[in-house]
Order: sequence, then C-alpha cells, then structure tokens
Amino acid sequence: MFTITVSECSKIIDMLYEASVVKCEEKLRINFLKNLKLLVDYDSASFYLAENNSFSTVHPVYVNCNPHYAKLYNEKFLTSDLSIQYICSEDQMVYRSTDLIKERHYSSDFYKCFMQPQSLEYSGGMNLVWEKQFLGCVALFRKTEKPNFSDKDLYILTSFQNHLSHDLYNLTDSLLNISNIKSMKKKYLIDNYGLTHREIEIIELLLRGKTNAQIGKTLYIQLYTVKTHLKHIYKKLGIQNRSQILSLFIDSQ
Repeated sequence: MFTITVSECSKIIDMLYEASVVKCEEKLRINFLKNLKLLVDYDSASFYLAENNSFSTVHPVYVNCNPHYAKLYNEKFLTSDLSIQYICSEDQMVYRSTDLIKERHYSSDFYKCFMQPQSLEYSGGMNLVWEKQFLGCVALFRKTEKPNFSDKDLYILTSFQNHLSHDLYNLTDSLLNISNIKSMKKKYLIDNYGLTHREIEIIELLLRGKTNAQIGKTLYIQLYTVKTHLKHIYKKLGIQNRSQILSLFIDSQ
C-alpha cells in the first residue's frame, strides 16, 4: 500500500489547474513534465503528440534528454519501442516497461544503443485519450542506480490522465485540421509541387506557429538549413513569405 500526502495532493491540484489555463500545447507539455518530476522522479522524459488523429507520434518535447539520443530515438527506435507501441491506443493506460516486457532485452539494439549508453534501466509513462481519440503519450526514464517506477508513481500518473487529456484535446483540436496536412494532401503536394517530406514537415511546424529556430531545434537541423528549405518551399508554391503559407493552407481547409 502507499499513501498520497496532503502536499502531493495539493501539487496535483495545482498542476491540473495550470494545465487548464495554459493556451499553448507545447507550453502545457513542457510545464507538465517539469512539474511532474516533483511527484514522480525521473532522469529524462518526453511528451509526444499524436499525428493527424492516428496512432503515430510526432512533435516531441523533452526534459533532461541528450539531443543526440533524442534524435537517435526518433529516427531509429520510436517505431520499435514496445512500450510506445503498447500505449498508442484509444484506451487510457499507464505502464511500467517491466510489466510489459517480462525479460530484459539486454541484447537488443534499443538497450545497447539507447538505454545502456545513458545508464537508463527503467521506463514508464501513460497515454492521453479523449473520446477514444489518441492524443499523445508521456515516457519517463530512470537510471540504473534508482528503483523501478512504483505503484504509487503509476497512480499519480493516472490522476492526471482525464483532465490532461481534456485540456490537450481542447488545445490541439483547433490546430489539427490546419497543422497536420492529411495524407492525401501530402501526396498531392509531392506529386504536383515537388515538395519533399522534409519540406512538408517544416510546413506543418510553421503552421503550428514555430519560429525558424524552433523548427531547427525540433528537426535537429541548423537554422540556415531551415531557411534554405523555406526558400525552396516558397519557390515551389509560388509564394514569397510564411504569411502566404498560412493563408494558402488555412483557406484550403
């Protein structure tokens, strides 16, 4: 058995209130992860959004995550991480990786290339679902010298799920139709305008209000590379600036 203290209850309530008044989904996610560490200890964490009402995840924010390993995880291990596959679901759930994977896969590339170099041993987290729509997921990691995530840790995560899912749904619902270019439109843009998948990624981030610097940070590319991509996008679409991109895509919804 475990006990939730008065101070922990108070912190949970404060965090739920803060999430309900934040007007930016990225700020909501970053603040949640930073404040969560006061209740559920972790060494690194990520918070992903669902891509275009699907069970794929995109646009992560991180806390205490080495950029090299964050990039490696996104490019190589995101689709093979069994924990993430498990919680990309229309049903709410919290998890400990040790509950999902009974035997440690020390020989796996994921362990040898991602977990072991960072001295990480345990992972846990939750998904966010509203009205059977998968909205995103939180992943937490702990180092080898620390204990596994406890039942109390999972209970605390559960206490946030409904409210946080509702708040995230309200913030992202108005953005999804604009910022996530549907697969059919992506194909049209590729076939008719010659846009690359990277250029479409940049357009999606731009439609979320990201600055050039934020786009570069999200995609792990240099600022000058972002500007070069934008020049190519403008030329291919026959426009001159980012305001015209906003008008082009918002008007076409």
